[in-house]
Amino acid sequence: MMHIGLMAIMRAGIVLGIAVTLMPGGGPAQAQFGGEVSVGKGRTSIRIVAPGANTNAVNPVQGNRRFVSRTIKQINIVNGNNPLNQIDPVRNNNGQVFAQLQDAVNANQGNNNNNNDNGAGLANCQGVTVQMQASGTAPADFRFASLDIDPNNGSCTVVADGSTGSALIAQIPSNGGTDFAAAEVFPDRLVGLFEFDPPGALNVRVPLDVPTSVTVKATNGFTVQITVTVSALGGGEFNFTVNAIQQVA
Repeated sequence: MMHIGLMAIMRAGIVLGIAVTLMPGGGPAQAQFGGEVSVGKGRTSIRIVAPGANTNAVNPVQGNRRFVSRTIKQINIVNGNNPLNQIDPVRNNNGQVFAQLQDAVNANQGNNNNNNDNGAGLANCQGVTVQMQASGTAPADFRFASLDIDPNNGSCTVVADGSTGSALIAQIPSNGGTDFAAAEVFPDRLVGLFEFDPPGALNVRVPLDVPTSVTVKATNGFTVQITVTVSALGGGEFNFTVNAIQQVA
């Protein structure tokens, strides 16, 4: 039996193509291990038995075997750490890039928790800073980041490119793309899960380097107060920081 162990920080779906030489009994016999093997998080075991063996038996007869080739055919990032992240393949988690490796590990461990305790999962976004990213659907000089919150259990993720932001999207420039001295934040109206509380405003202006608080309310009544800061890095790049986040209703 062969065990394939994956690092706890990585939760990617990996498909392996494996060619196997089987040598059962007294003579060599060539056989290909059929199909593909999907390796998920944690440990996965691969058992190889001789062709035609009863695999339902308690101890099926296994021939001598050796791997003659192993090829990674595809990597599908499900969630957690993305080793293909172009900014940093190690210090990232769910689209966030962290300054310290331990911060990435802590965020990844938070993803393993099922937070059903009245919004405790919001702590996963507390203090997180990401570099805002461009979007393929906006002008090249626009930058985005966002907060994705599940109002049913309070789980929270900061997304560096704003591709998902049910609770809050941050965009710079503000004022229709003319004001680079401030960002603007707003719930994702296409998702329609959150709105400002009280309702009415379409967006809130966030001046650079000024912590700004907003409150958003989900359709099920789950209400969160969020304080964020947007700061310039130079060269048209910006950081987005979640200074504070807490459930208020």
